[in-house]
Amino acid sequence: MKVQTLVRSFPSKTVLTVFLLLVVLIRVLAGGAEEEDWPCWRGPNGDGVSRETDWNPEALSAGARVLWTTDIGRGYSNIAIKNDLLFTMGSLEGIDHVLCLNAETGEEIWRHSLEMFSFFGPQATPASDGTNVYALATDGTLLCLKAKNGKVLWSKHLVDDFDAREPQYGFTASPILEGNLLLLNANSRMLALDRNAGTLTWSVEDEAPGESMGTYSTGVVAEIDGKRCALLLGTTALHVVEVETGDELWTFEHGDGKHPVADPMVKGNRVLLSLAHSCLMLELSESGVRDLWRSSDLNTMLAPPLCLDAHLYGTHWPADVFVSSWSWDWMLRLDWPFRCVNWETGDVMWEKTMESTAVTAAGEMLMILELGGTLHIVEASPDSFRERSSTDVLSGRKAKRLFATPPVLLEGKIYCRNYNGELVCIDVSE
Repeated sequence: MKVQTLVRSFPSKTVLTVFLLLVVLIRVLAGGAEEEDWPCWRGPNGDGVSRETDWNPEALSAGARVLWTTDIGRGYSNIAIKNDLLFTMGSLEGIDHVLCLNAETGEEIWRHSLEMFSFFGPQATPASDGTNVYALATDGTLLCLKAKNGKVLWSKHLVDDFDAREPQYGFTASPILEGNLLLLNANSRMLALDRNAGTLTWSVEDEAPGESMGTYSTGVVAEIDGKRCALLLGTTALHVVEVETGDELWTFEHGDGKHPVADPMVKGNRVLLSLAHSCLMLELSESGVRDLWRSSDLNTMLAPPLCLDAHLYGTHWPADVFVSSWSWDWMLRLDWPFRCVNWETGDVMWEKTMESTAVTAAGEMLMILELGGTLHIVEASPDSFRERSSTDVLSGRKAKRLFATPPVLLEGKIYCRNYNGELVCIDVSE
């Protein structure tokens, strides 16, 4: 009664203000901070690790609780989610598009036609700051679009405007947002653009040989020796550039000119490069770059590995496996070693025979998606492979399967993209 009398004595606006402040205070005390978005390729830190904790690793035990499935078209582009808007790219009806969906329902909000067709479909993943979304087409067309309606704010072309050389399989490296800059690994040039205007701020040349098939690796931004650095993996060299100035701080010729795909991985002042023929650990310091160890036990030709608690997890491409012609059907018939490798030494801790996989992590769990569409939740342990639950993402449906894109976990939902068009949203909430 005392509380009721007190509240009634306040003006209505004051009551509303007090109520809202109480709600905010309760959420803070309860730890109910706003959920983290997944605004770009491999998440907010570019490492494929989600900070989410409110989800259930056992959720797949009784099969996939599919919330929705929608057709986003053919392609390898992953999803980015910002403010409940989901952005991706796909080839629909023979035309490549940038798509915006409602992340909760899968309902399409808008699509923007790129007015082009790419053989493999779009491969880069959009990035969004909530106001705008940045998307790179396979031919090098770079767009800045309004997030809420897809209106084009500016457009550039990596070849025509910045003299980049197109890789053999087209541009696949995803854009990175860093402050007011948009960072891009544009194969023969590493670019930093003003993200509001698309104008060049700085660039670094990569001296790739003419016969090179190009680089397909997305850059990573990290703090190294007190400086914010962009790590960009070229065909023959790793370039470490200070973001603010564009000064190249370190260059390391890795000597593996096949065609880098996996992104660099950074932990402190150490950088892991997982390449076609070797895996190597580098240490960056004022005296230069030191090669700490090299191994042929975690060579990556497709999706990048990830690091949790000083251990690496990913699919190894054995050196004796030779592909004379690219065939995913051939890939699906093979067994591959999924490995846990010690970050400090390069030693293999264990391996599990699986299809080729794409991996994401959250907490102490790995989300491992096989090419054929089986999703596994596995403990990230250096001791052994310990599965908590698994399911067929397509629930046994007869469909052509090619899940080459890493799964994404956000707000108790795992999103899995099939190259042939299905985007599946699975409920793994507690």
